[in-house]
Amino acid sequence: MRKDVILILLCFLAGVILFTNLGNIYLWQDEATTAVLGRNTLHFGIPKAFDGKNLIVNIYEDPCKDKGWKYAPWFQFYLTAGSFWLLGETTFAARFPFAIFGFGAALLCFLLAERLFKNRLVSRLACAFMVFSSVFFLYMRQCRWYSLTTFFTLWLLVSYLSIVKSKKKAALGFVLSAVFLFHSNYGIFFPVFAGVICHFFIFNRNNIRAIGIRKILFCLFIITILTLPFLLYFGSVEYSGKITFERIEDHLEFYFRSLNKYIFPIGFLFFSLTFFSFFRKRVFPILGKPLDRQNLWLLIYVIISTIIFLLLADERQLRYVVHLLPLFSIILGVLIVGWLKINKVAALLIFVIVCFTNIFNRGSLSRDKLSIHPVNIVQELTHDYDGPVEGIVKFLNQEAKPTDTVKLIYGDYATIFYTNLRVDNRCFNCKTFPEWIVIRNDWFPLEKLDKDYLREINQRYQKIILDYPDIMWENRPDPGYHKFKTVSNWPLVIIYKKK
Repeated sequence: MRKDVILILLCFLAGVILFTNLGNIYLWQDEATTAVLGRNTLHFGIPKAFDGKNLIVNIYEDPCKDKGWKYAPWFQFYLTAGSFWLLGETTFAARFPFAIFGFGAALLCFLLAERLFKNRLVSRLACAFMVFSSVFFLYMRQCRWYSLTTFFTLWLLVSYLSIVKSKKKAALGFVLSAVFLFHSNYGIFFPVFAGVICHFFIFNRNNIRAIGIRKILFCLFIITILTLPFLLYFGSVEYSGKITFERIEDHLEFYFRSLNKYIFPIGFLFFSLTFFSFFRKRVFPILGKPLDRQNLWLLIYVIISTIIFLLLADERQLRYVVHLLPLFSIILGVLIVGWLKINKVAALLIFVIVCFTNIFNRGSLSRDKLSIHPVNIVQELTHDYDGPVEGIVKFLNQEAKPTDTVKLIYGDYATIFYTNLRVDNRCFNCKTFPEWIVIRNDWFPLEKLDKDYLREINQRYQKIILDYPDIMWENRPDPGYHKFKTVSNWPLVIIYKKK
């Protein structure tokens, strides 16, 4: 990694992409959850859901109301609390530490590729694919666990490869990365760790004596005692949903489509392998030497175990496969090197198409719009963005009294974070008359309100329209939804002020 000009350039670009305009867009609901819990961690020592005035869960009989948060591991909250302590409680401070881990993940992607294949070109290509991915830009800047799981997944794999080669202090890195991965998101820890263990017993079981059985057992023991008590605590939360064949089929279709559309062009993989088969003598070995299939299978096992685990999970979201982005980027790097063996011009063209556009990711040319990643990224980095949360909190901070109560159904956690008001987020259709009522039409349109309640609101309150679009979310990172610029020609936010 020393004196690699291309790596230095990629690191510079990663820094620009991650830190420029980082505090411009206000926190959306999930980020605000992390930010409020981080602030509560700073004040109480643990991530409490209730701060004495506001609760960030709509279930007021919630078992963790006065205890520590049970719905996610705590490392992200302590990380946010530390940032608030150093930088103050701002949007930038909330996102800054996660962006740092995203930057580190780009470096670890380069390092992992180097350890796997010992080919500098593959490492550079993998890092480039990751850094210029829209998924990298959208998720690594979030005040949420996404960059943490990506970073610690990569660190775990690098440490595992070092343990197999009996390198000094590798065990410490393996234990730390595993523990921190668990405390970032245990739902990602288990499939990643399972993939590593599976790879070890298939390819490296004969190295047990060389590594040391006591060292292996000691590492597993330390990981267990530092994770199991917390798993028992988190595991007491009940999750809804039953595992059915229809749900598994639906999840499989979703992840296949989402991975292909946003992370890895699956069709391009099969096309490349088919094309390579006609030029075996020129293409293989791809890296100028026999391809280390054992190391390649490490990536495949982690990917497969993650997908299998997610098929059984309750929810389906692209965020749960974001940590696989660098693994797929490495595979893309290997494929591009294969194309170089056939034709350099074709390889360069394919690199540009895959790295900077979604041409190979489009499932339907007519339905999926052409996207050029750098154009979208530059648009967001260089322009101001206005969303509903920004409009609501700016207006309330200017007009409301500290003792006022505001009632709203969504954007409540962000309102808790950005204002000192009491937030009523219990039952939007219940007849209560606080000083302020905020209408979010995508979540609870006016026509759904009880008619008598709506009539009283119109009599008792003054209707105010803010010049901010009332879109569903402030700005989610999901590529299918994310707004790279302010939405225009959209219904505006409505706030009712008590007369």
